[in-house]
Amino acid sequence: MGDATESRTPQESEGRSRTVASSARSAPDRGVHDTLHETPRPVVVYTSPEAAAALQFDEPDKGQAIDSDLLAPLVVRGYWFNLNGESDSGNLGYLDVNIPGDNPDWKAFGEDLSLPVLSLPGDPRAGLLTGRHLQALLDGFLERKEATQALPVLVELDELEVDEEGGLNVEGILLPELPILGDRGLAFTLRGNDFRLEQPIDTGDLRLPPPFELTDSSLVLFASTADGWGGEGKIEFALAPYGEGELEAKASSRELSFGGHFDFDSRLFETARVALAYEEGALTGSGRLAVGEGKLRGVKAASLELTVDGESVSGEGEITPSLAALETGELAFAVSRGEGAMLSAGVTLGDAIPRVEGGELTGTIAPREEDEGYALAIAGEINADLPGFDAGLTASLDDGLFDVEGRGAYSRGLIAGELTFGATNREVDEETGERLEAPGERIALFGAGEAAIALTPWLEGRAGLAVLPQGEVELTGGIGIPDSVTLFEADPWERNLMRVRLDIPIVGFTVARQRVGIFATLGGGLDLRASVGPGTLDELDIEVTYNPDREEETRVVGEALLAVPASAGLRLFLRGGLGAGIPVVSATLGLEAGGELGLEARAETGVVLDWQPDQGLELEARVALQGQPVFRFDLAGFAQVEADLLVRTLDLYEERWELAAAEAGGGMRFGVGFPIHYVQGEPFAMDGEDIEFQVPRVQPVALVRDLLDRVV
Repeated sequence: MGDATESRTPQESEGRSRTVASSARSAPDRGVHDTLHETPRPVVVYTSPEAAAALQFDEPDKGQAIDSDLLAPLVVRGYWFNLNGESDSGNLGYLDVNIPGDNPDWKAFGEDLSLPVLSLPGDPRAGLLTGRHLQALLDGFLERKEATQALPVLVELDELEVDEEGGLNVEGILLPELPILGDRGLAFTLRGNDFRLEQPIDTGDLRLPPPFELTDSSLVLFASTADGWGGEGKIEFALAPYGEGELEAKASSRELSFGGHFDFDSRLFETARVALAYEEGALTGSGRLAVGEGKLRGVKAASLELTVDGESVSGEGEITPSLAALETGELAFAVSRGEGAMLSAGVTLGDAIPRVEGGELTGTIAPREEDEGYALAIAGEINADLPGFDAGLTASLDDGLFDVEGRGAYSRGLIAGELTFGATNREVDEETGERLEAPGERIALFGAGEAAIALTPWLEGRAGLAVLPQGEVELTGGIGIPDSVTLFEADPWERNLMRVRLDIPIVGFTVARQRVGIFATLGGGLDLRASVGPGTLDELDIEVTYNPDREEETRVVGEALLAVPASAGLRLFLRGGLGAGIPVVSATLGLEAGGELGLEARAETGVVLDWQPDQGLELEARVALQGQPVFRFDLAGFAQVEADLLVRTLDLYEERWELAAAEAGGGMRFGVGFPIHYVQGEPFAMDGEDIEFQVPRVQPVALVRDLLDRVV
């Protein structure tokens, strides 16, 4: 191999610029120098017009490889110089260059490449390499990925020159094929064998798969042919609403990678960190998340194993509610482009709640609106196991508050109406009974409604419904019934105390062989009448307790006013007339005087009701009426024609004429008393033997005479 050295001008004390000027621009001086020596001068090839460093070829005619790092990573494998002025191209010659095959960072060209050496005017043994020649030489190779052994990049060259400190000085842009960097190009420099890149990266230059959101970046990337890809700083990102993470760049000899973690919100998770790595263009990681007791209302414990694989983020585990009625269920974490991150839960409602069938409850764990921690909200449709209740139930657990509720028709036994039925763990205000926004440890049944009840034909109404702790429905409270309930209808009663009829013959004779009789008739009587009822219960104030599961314990208690109207009276009448008769038929014309006295009153007495199905309703009371009424007399004329058929008497004609009326007979005392005995289910009847009358002494003739005196 030929000799070559890196030549420098001798005027070092006067500065580099003067040396460059004398060596690169003073062609006549170079020629004079050449004539003063017997041996040929070496050929000197400068890397730029201003450069002080140059390649010196002491044996310019041999064309062999030389040992120099001035063009690193290129080496000169051969050369040719036109020292006889035979070329008309303006070039002094050519250098054949290549990359050594043992270079660990750069790939050798398939064949040596020729770099033209420009002639310097005035000096036949001085030449110049230019950056444009080097760039033209390398463009076609460095723009291909195969141009390097280590870097998975495309390269665009901006500027290329030879550094006087040794080696090529290249500036350009790298286009790494890393998804996390998007389409961002990275500026670089190449100094000899040392390729170096440093580039600040902000969040706009980065890309993470949604729904991950980049929040900050202090990342500075670098690349080196000796050290590979590397970086300093970190990327910060969030996965709303569950936490934040970071990826820190890791130095590596052959690739760029990141390591870091994601910290789930400690307000929810007790074990909250998941290790992450970004390698070979993919985000990976795994970790365990655990929710401790007290972190989430209504949850005793929860945990899941989380896995990150590329754009897939998922986790599975289990959740244990703090309420015994809810069984351990599934906890899952998933991330999707459309819905973002979601922490979901599903549990089973067992059969521990009376009158409520089990079912599935599903939902999510999400931040509270007030930004005070997290809340589990799950719900599902279930069925009631309450006889007579025709409606479904909605069950929910929302931030520790457990509610089961439904409203529908209820019909069982003697009642039919509407019922709201459910169960809850809410605390209850002891004074108002209101369910509070505070969870308790015990689940209790609740329910309320209104229904119609028909205990008896006369005892019907509406009252409130309530659900008892054991799951039975009870109707209780004041029953809304009509203002008045009829127990029995009116029962009239009459009795004749005295009746008199007397016919007195006056004279008889025969006319046309028919016997005709003239007679006087006198009659009268005293009638007694009474009426009781209808009997009613008024001003009712009734409390009912009825349980379809225990009908035998049904009870109706209360107070009422038993009202029984009653009337009693006497009728006295006297009849007198003059008549004529033939066989079979008689005619009478006369006057009738009658008088009536009576009492009417309403007996009222308070009664206590105590009704039970096995004994019904039984009422006892006594009614007594007394007074000093007067007779009200009336005077009437009458005509009557009768036919005596031996078997019976027929009224052939009768007519009355009211002639006058008057009152008489004051000072008489009249009264009546009788008992009331009512038993539910038995007809009401008044026995005449039980009626007691106080009847005044009446002198009919004197009363009639007194009446006639007044009228006539």
